[in-house]
Amino acid sequence: MNACEQSESKSSSSEEKIPFSSSRLSPVSSCSTISEEEIGERRRNRRELLRQYYSKLSEGLETAEDEEGAMLDIDSPRFDVNAFVSLVLKQKTLRELIKLDKRLVSEIRLLDEEIQTLIYQNYSKFLSATDTVRQMKGKIEHIEAEMSRLNEKMIAIKDLNSKIDSSLAENRLKVFRLSSVHVLLKKLRFLFELPGRLKKSIEASAYRQAVDYYCKTHGILLRYEHISSFSGIRDECQALLVQLKDALHSRLSYEKNVSLSQLTEAAELLLLLDAPPAEIAESYLLSAHEAISCAMGVLESNVDHDPHSSHPSLEHSLPIIIQHMKTLLRGHQTLFGEEKGEQLRSTLGRLFGRLLSTLKKTILCSLEQNPPVEGDLLIKDINSLYVCLTEPDVFFYQESWVKERFTSFVEKMLESIIEFTLEGILRIFEERIMEIKKILLDSKPSSKPLSQLSDDLSVDMKALVLSTITLLLELSQKDNRLFTIRKLCRRYYKKHVLDHFLASYFVKTTERCKVLAGTNSLTVSWPLEGSSLLILVLAGYLFGLEKYGLPFLYQETLKRISMFKVDATGKQQECLAIVKNGAQELVNCYSRIYGNNVSALSLESLAAADWLTDRPPTAVRAATKGLITKLSNVATELDAFFGADIKSSLNVNEHRTTPSMSLTTNHYMQNGFGINNNFHKLFTDRIDIYKNVEFSKSSIMKSIILVYLKAFMEEIRLCVLSTAGMQQVQLDVECLRRHLSKFFTDGRLLNFFLDEILDSCAKRCLRPVPLEKQVVKTLLMV
Repeated sequence: MNACEQSESKSSSSEEKIPFSSSRLSPVSSCSTISEEEIGERRRNRRELLRQYYSKLSEGLETAEDEEGAMLDIDSPRFDVNAFVSLVLKQKTLRELIKLDKRLVSEIRLLDEEIQTLIYQNYSKFLSATDTVRQMKGKIEHIEAEMSRLNEKMIAIKDLNSKIDSSLAENRLKVFRLSSVHVLLKKLRFLFELPGRLKKSIEASAYRQAVDYYCKTHGILLRYEHISSFSGIRDECQALLVQLKDALHSRLSYEKNVSLSQLTEAAELLLLLDAPPAEIAESYLLSAHEAISCAMGVLESNVDHDPHSSHPSLEHSLPIIIQHMKTLLRGHQTLFGEEKGEQLRSTLGRLFGRLLSTLKKTILCSLEQNPPVEGDLLIKDINSLYVCLTEPDVFFYQESWVKERFTSFVEKMLESIIEFTLEGILRIFEERIMEIKKILLDSKPSSKPLSQLSDDLSVDMKALVLSTITLLLELSQKDNRLFTIRKLCRRYYKKHVLDHFLASYFVKTTERCKVLAGTNSLTVSWPLEGSSLLILVLAGYLFGLEKYGLPFLYQETLKRISMFKVDATGKQQECLAIVKNGAQELVNCYSRIYGNNVSALSLESLAAADWLTDRPPTAVRAATKGLITKLSNVATELDAFFGADIKSSLNVNEHRTTPSMSLTTNHYMQNGFGINNNFHKLFTDRIDIYKNVEFSKSSIMKSIILVYLKAFMEEIRLCVLSTAGMQQVQLDVECLRRHLSKFFTDGRLLNFFLDEILDSCAKRCLRPVPLEKQVVKTLLMV
């Protein structure tokens, strides 16, 4: 028996247990009594049933491109057995054919089991349906008897209803006629009482009731005015109507005890009485403007009287005034539509502008208090205004001009708050600078370097700015409805906190440092009292700010507003450049001021000296010694700032890596006036003595000395010297070489300038005969 026959036999044996007739549900028991075609047909039917049950077969026609694939798909209704077998025999090996046979047998068994499961499920459902039908059959017989009895009762009720209706028809007609007469009499009575009712309503100021009376009866009186009694009533009502209109016009002209809602009611009633809409609209706007102006005047007087304690008044008046504006806008739009629309917006614009001006005045006065009012209280006033504008509805705030003016007002107030906060920090900064200046003016020596003053100032200001930023950020994180506007919140963080406050702090701090240091005063005689050291302190503060403070503050601020993903890289780099340039400018200023002043003293001594004398030099000039003393004082001042970690005493021989030129007659004869020396200078690198100075003692001292040496060299080039004068310059230069070399880690630059001075001196001498080395050494010992 092959695999197909085994599967069919197993399926048949399992299905014989089911209590249904074999002609309907039992599958084929053996392949000997059924043809192969019938077996294949039944298999295809089973697959089709399973496919429909699990919704695996999609509806629709297959395309022409899938036709060949469908013929080879064993699950397709167009499956071609012969084509499939032929293709498999051609493409697969014997081992693959055996595997395919096993897989097909396994799938057949699985399908048989699924069929059995379906039969069991349907069998249980069929039994349940049979029981339900049997129960319904017993109940329906009882229901039919009940329905018959109910039908008999309904027929009896219908007959009885017909008899009652026919017996009461005549009386019902009489009652209907009497009721109609009664209603008519009530209407007539109301018409006859109408003048009295109108008069009482007018006297009681119940104008809406009076208008309702008139509107309900006006049509009837007009229709029956040809009847004398109705005509008299109408005449009396017309006379009272004139009084009613006068009273409404009087109310609309605004009186101090009339509320805005009463004005709106008066305008509405006049429109119901056919008053001209344009005239009523204009009167309504004027009166409403007067009423709101009166409420606003009370607020303004309170603010003018005591602006520093006007917050309770604002808290009470803001909701009232905004509600008046909302009432005016809603009432005008309801009553008049676009009639006088431009005038309405103009009126509301003036009133809203006055309110914002009053609130601005209060906020600015609060900022100017000493001590100033806390920022959250100022934001509270703006937040209260926003709440009044948006609650209980937003129709007033949705007006484009309202939103635009309110947003502009909030921007300006936030700018003012940030500006005053920033000015307060800058005042504290200036106070700290004044304290530092007092410390510098104190003659008592300090045990620690003065650079610690820069570090302390940097730490204190960083802590102050960070705490201020925390307070500014907390304004938006408190219970403020104003900052629920995400765009406003993001703009507040980016524009006001980062750009306006933080960036402005760095820029303005740099400017204040430059002003306090007096960077424009390059011709001041030094040293001033503490001013030179103050420049170093401020430069140290700015260098520390550029290296540590600024990146830290930006990092902390961006971390706290990370949810908005604000990018401040460009602004941060810009501030870094400004602070760095400011610090560099202070250092350059310090070195150039000292350099220029030392150069001025040197030039004075050079101009006063007699360089044509015949007396040979006996010692270094006093002016040169004084100059060296002055430079030593500058070095001492720098030591006081930078501390003992800066090397200030260096051996002369350690730094003279390039020896000086041999000052002999042969040297001047060979090189002093030769072409080779001048040709060499053409290709020598240009030395910029005014380049940026590093913030260190050695760099500052080197810059000061180079400025002095450059001035010395230029002045010598303008002098005419005798042999003795040239020898005096030679002695002074060697003295400078000995004492100034300690400030140069590489002596080549110093030697270059000093040798250039000697070279220029030899060129300007009538008969250049230098001193011998031993003589120079001896004279330097004097």
